[in-house]
Amino acid sequence: MQDILNYRWQSALEITVSARAVYCAGYAGRDQHGVRAHIEELAKLGVPAPPRAPVFYRVSPTQVTTAGAIQVLGEHTSGEVEFAVFRLGGEDFVTVASDHTDREVEKTSIPQSKQLCPKVLAPHAWPVRQMKDRWDALQLRSFVSDADGGGRRLYQEGTAGNLMTLENLRSALEADTGADPRTCLLLSGTIPMAGEMLCAARFEMELVDPATGAALRHAYTIETF
Repeated sequence: MQDILNYRWQSALEITVSARAVYCAGYAGRDQHGVRAHIEELAKLGVPAPPRAPVFYRVSPTQVTTAGAIQVLGEHTSGEVEFAVFRLGGEDFVTVASDHTDREVEKTSIPQSKQLCPKVLAPHAWPVRQMKDRWDALQLRSFVSDADGGGRRLYQEGTAGNLMTLENLRSALEADTGADPRTCLLLSGTIPMAGEMLCAARFEMELVDPATGAALRHAYTIETF
């Protein structure tokens, strides 16, 4: 089967990542009681409940980018900080990502809302094996601001431990879709917001290893038309 994702990663070396499919996990919190409460909150905003949790939304690899700017239709879109994993040469890598989503379309079709917006990934990655002993402590954060960085505020904050383990996430993906997780680029699902949902002009995201202070960071602006 021909690979359908093939773009450049700038890490310690320039490497090419190939994946046969891209999936965005939804409702993938480790605390499924909290997930159900979140589903009920979203239902009050008009977002339909998923048929199960977790759930996986397939998107086109052409929507994946490491760019510093994206273009979207309309002003009702926003980012979601997540970790993204992929396999290269038999080894797993992790980076920070944003599952940018159309919030208006989400009220009628979550799969379509995912497909309408780019999925932004940082241009650097870490080998998962280096993080396994401290995986749950890895910190995920996002910030929103004006296009020039003004009015910056914390938008999301949590840890990888708030989400399903990588092993359970991949097992759920295979059970739900039949896809081979080793050939997929997988976004993990997101962490709670620090406040209300905002559709900002700039989105920053970071994955921080508190044990070493190392961080994967990326930011992008959102241009509407």
